[in-house]
Amino acid sequence: MQIAARQSQSWLQLVWRRVRTVHPVYIGLAFIVFAPLFDALSNHAGSDDADTNLELRLHQQFQDRIASTDSVLADFTTDGCSGGMSAGWEYFATQPGVFRERHGSSPPWESCCVDHDRVYHNGGGEGLTAMESYSLRQQADDELRACVLSTAAKRSAQLQSDYSLSEKQVMRLYETIAASMHTAVRLGGMPCTGLAWRWGYGWPSCDQPESD
Repeated sequence: MQIAARQSQSWLQLVWRRVRTVHPVYIGLAFIVFAPLFDALSNHAGSDDADTNLELRLHQQFQDRIASTDSVLADFTTDGCSGGMSAGWEYFATQPGVFRERHGSSPPWESCCVDHDRVYHNGGGEGLTAMESYSLRQQADDELRACVLSTAAKRSAQLQSDYSLSEKQVMRLYETIAASMHTAVRLGGMPCTGLAWRWGYGWPSCDQPESD
């Protein structure tokens, strides 16, 4: 654990050294550089019926697992915005400069991520069809995107003033952020993957043997 923590910290320090000379608004939102990749993956994902059929099978597997008598929903936990976003934001906020003053110590949309995690934690609960579970996950992801977009209105005036951006530029920036986050959760949030942020992560993993 200590080695992993040191490696993570070293990585963050390297990122900070590389991006600290970039315009602060892009430092704070650095992850959006992956937006073209996310968009390309998004265009592929969802365009293939085989992908949907695969996910529906995973939802059925998830429902079968949580219907087992030994399946108990764990207490809710959240890491804020997953993928290192909240952790990275917090790190940047500790560095010299105006980042913390202008952007705070956590993403402005972190509450959107926590609400999204609450839905993912339960995964819709027991007794659903695969399609019902699939639809609820899609709804949760769409609501995350809408919630992130809603924060643009709250911060637009400040960002326009701090960085000489137009209202249109701010909205475009937030649209990119929201779309990137939406694509990330669509691609990485399917059930029964064993990932910590999977749909239904509060329930036992699908590959966890049932107790006798």
